[in-house]
Amino acid sequence: MNRTWRYILIHSLSTRFTSHGQYVAKVSVGGQELILAVDTGSSDLWVHTPYQLNITSQTDIAINLSYGIGSASGQIVYGPMYLGAFFVPEQVFLNVDKVEQQSGEGILGLGLASLSSTYKQADKNRTAQPAIYNIFDQNPTSSNFVALSIERSGDMERTSGGVLSINEYDPRFAIVANSPKLPLAPTNSCRWTIAMDMLHMNGQYYNLSSQVQGAALNTSIALIDSGTSLAYAPISAVDFIYGSIEGAVHLQDFGKNVWVVPCLEPANLTISFGGTSFPINPLELTTFQTIVENGQKWTVCMNAIQPQLAVGSGDLDFLLGDIFMRNVYSMCVFLAYVDIAFLADAHFAFYLAY
Repeated sequence: MNRTWRYILIHSLSTRFTSHGQYVAKVSVGGQELILAVDTGSSDLWVHTPYQLNITSQTDIAINLSYGIGSASGQIVYGPMYLGAFFVPEQVFLNVDKVEQQSGEGILGLGLASLSSTYKQADKNRTAQPAIYNIFDQNPTSSNFVALSIERSGDMERTSGGVLSINEYDPRFAIVANSPKLPLAPTNSCRWTIAMDMLHMNGQYYNLSSQVQGAALNTSIALIDSGTSLAYAPISAVDFIYGSIEGAVHLQDFGKNVWVVPCLEPANLTISFGGTSFPINPLELTTFQTIVENGQKWTVCMNAIQPQLAVGSGDLDFLLGDIFMRNVYSMCVFLAYVDIAFLADAHFAFYLAY
């Protein structure tokens, strides 16, 4: 198998659990080439496959990984991993035997080690660190960053693919190296969370605040999560965004809490990090849904930014998934080790991608 390519191609894969699909890449784990979701919102590598894996080392540690939607459980093992041109001979991963509301063959977590359950269960032994850390260890003079583009098609109507690169930039977006650094917020965060300092919708400003301890005044904490197709926000923010669109209708009966939005009405949403504004393509703000009423089918536009999930809500206010990340070129900068659980000056950077 050719392992000379420097960039890892990302593909858009529709799933039964989301109308927007997942962004996935080919990763060889345990001698099997698998299609794994690329996830900045988690840190663990897990696979779920019927094929025989080349496991070089077993443990008796069984764990369950919980996500905003669904879970995966199995045994911690070690085996060889290829990610593009990078090879790790003894990579820890979870050999999953049970999943709940998870599709596909697994997840490649690109988050910080301090969030990794496999790392914690192995007593924070460096041999059990996430895959990206092992790749960084092989290149001690590198800058320790991951850059990620997830894209729409040229006509902007469909999700497309993208590129994941390690310690290199996609040449189209190399200018991101000059973008302002966005430090983790709060400073002790174990996730890729940063401070949002402005949200503007159709000429109106939303009053930002935070439930997260240590957040700065008049900011909200946002998790940048490529593993989530939509976005989640406080109910007040969801109502502010969609209530600003003329003709939008808020449905709250029969357990529903959704907005039905005129598909062609202007929807100009801009958010800001570190004083830099990022407009969101209006196509990202709604999803198409088919409803049946009196025997007739209707296609309507509904809110893609949804009321916040309960899981993990104590350390974030907004969860910005692919509908945000398709608007920017993202760079996760790990930088220098202080110890395995904390990286000095870890930060994010964005460049407007369209």
